[in-house]
Amino acid sequence: MRIALVLAVAACGAPPPPLATRPADRRPAVEPARRFRQLITGTRPGHARRTTFVLDAAGDRATLAETEEAAPHARSIAEADGARWSVRSQRSYRGIRRLEGAALELELAASDMQPLNLRCATATVEVAAAGARRIPSPDRGADRACGDRGIWDPPATSQVTALVCGAAGQSVDDADDDDRLVFAPGPGVEWAFQNDDCALKGGGLRWISR
Repeated sequence: MRIALVLAVAACGAPPPPLATRPADRRPAVEPARRFRQLITGTRPGHARRTTFVLDAAGDRATLAETEEAAPHARSIAEADGARWSVRSQRSYRGIRRLEGAALELELAASDMQPLNLRCATATVEVAAAGARRIPSPDRGADRACGDRGIWDPPATSQVTALVCGAAGQSVDDADDDDRLVFAPGPGVEWAFQNDDCALKGGGLRWISR
């Protein structure tokens, strides 16, 4: 009887207070950064320069950080890979992103530059190994018209899903290789180009090694 009485008294008491709850976190999830780098070198320009782009996004906002570097004495991709680079400029573009059908539109601006409007699409690209070098193709002589005269060494490539961006209003399929930004996860990819006055002129994508 004592046990039943205790239970009855407990049942008639005030209900327990509700459990404390935390307000839902409404901040959009931050996506992993995507990276792309352009490397241009060769005896024709006589120096090496590279530009690194890092794309960060969360919800409908996006930031594109751009860093330009130079290596004055590097005249080949091999020399550029071992060169000491100096930073020439850094800037950050900020703005919005939105879906337009199957495409992604980026409207970004920096304080010291004109607005940057990009149209992006997901695509599969061929990427060579990190540290791969461009060498002359054995079946194309130097007396032929200028074009992509190089192949990768080692030649193996892998297929990578990337976010390929070009100028707004232009299809990314129609953009030249040096006008496209090819963002990939992880270390990112690099468009490495070498111009030796048409004896070897060409470029392609490889994984960024450092």
